[in-house]
Amino acid sequence: MSSPQWKIAVGCDDAGVSYKNKIKEDFAADPRVISVVDVGATGKDDKTAYPHIAAAAAKLVASGEVDRALLICGTGLGVAIAANKIKGIRAVTAHDSFSVERAILSNNAQVLCMGERVIGLELARRLAKEWLGYVFDETSASAAKVKVIHHYEEGESGLSGAPEEVKGLADDKIPQLSRLNDIDMFIIPDFITLRGVVDAVSSSAAASDGSSPAGKILVGAQDCYSEDAGAFTGEVSPAVLKEVGCSMVELGHAERKRLFGETDEKVAEKVAAVVRNGMIPLICVGELHKGEDGDMKIAVEEVLGQVEVVLSKVSEEAEVVLAYEPVWAIGASEPAGVEYVKAVVRGLRESDELKRRGERVRIVYGGAAGPGLFGKLGGEVDGLFLGRFGHDPGAFVEIMREVAEFRG
Repeated sequence: MSSPQWKIAVGCDDAGVSYKNKIKEDFAADPRVISVVDVGATGKDDKTAYPHIAAAAAKLVASGEVDRALLICGTGLGVAIAANKIKGIRAVTAHDSFSVERAILSNNAQVLCMGERVIGLELARRLAKEWLGYVFDETSASAAKVKVIHHYEEGESGLSGAPEEVKGLADDKIPQLSRLNDIDMFIIPDFITLRGVVDAVSSSAAASDGSSPAGKILVGAQDCYSEDAGAFTGEVSPAVLKEVGCSMVELGHAERKRLFGETDEKVAEKVAAVVRNGMIPLICVGELHKGEDGDMKIAVEEVLGQVEVVLSKVSEEAEVVLAYEPVWAIGASEPAGVEYVKAVVRGLRESDELKRRGERVRIVYGGAAGPGLFGKLGGEVDGLFLGRFGHDPGAFVEIMREVAEFRG
């Protein structure tokens, strides 16, 4: 059995510099480590606050640029708390061999945190060495529990949860939403509950007195295949989605790219399939990292490159919704800055690609989007793509009312 090969990020605040530097040397000499990225601090005079260091390392793990991260602060607690704020990260503080072992084998924690003021240097070095030897077993009983953690964390792709929960939300809130005139709304449930949500929307439309556009509530799927038919076991045909009542399909989400290696070229094929079947593609685009000093030009270039590829296989007459989701803002506590979002969206609209398509392309913002944001964006975007706030019925309706009031 071959030894694991790791790409590791290391980081610390000013209270953990000496331990971090020594363990970094150990990693560099360990044949199991193929690369080490040091995110700081650079020395004891570097006073960068630990949340920034922890988040930087955790984001490298979440993006797949490194496999694991080791963080040191005074106690190991603060860096763990901060790292766990990054979506997809499981960070633990461990100061003994058993905890280090179970952090991997039971919890698949990618980030190990220790405190320089809690344990001795030689113990910290030994634990770091032991840590490299453990590999999570995806077939173990613990794997199912880790998936439950992942499911609780999910929410950036429309509705998720138990089927009865999703159906209950649809039954309860769709009648309220259908009374908000002139607002297009979309709900993106999982495949299992898709038909139930379609039925709930249809029932609401049938019950309408005709004074409100209930048909403006669109139900979409979270993905589809690029072919209408064929021997593609496990894939979902766009033709079938259309048949069961889908009006929209979400494509190109950052998780599809990170977890399944989906490329913009593959997304373009799916976009063509969705349009071919008379549905609206909801295409997720967004830069992986925030530009240095918030450089929006870099972000515009990266996102526009994605847009040009994903739209390359559909005519300029096709109706399209672009969901601008900076990957670094997905799952964050706060959305990207208002001026940052405005500048990127404005840059996209001023591109030749979108000018040619005109009003047939709408842009919504996602990435920690929530109540109060739409008005601040000043009409620069056409709407919001909700994640966790889409799971909160009260917040969902509140946001829709904000949009309705803003548009008069």
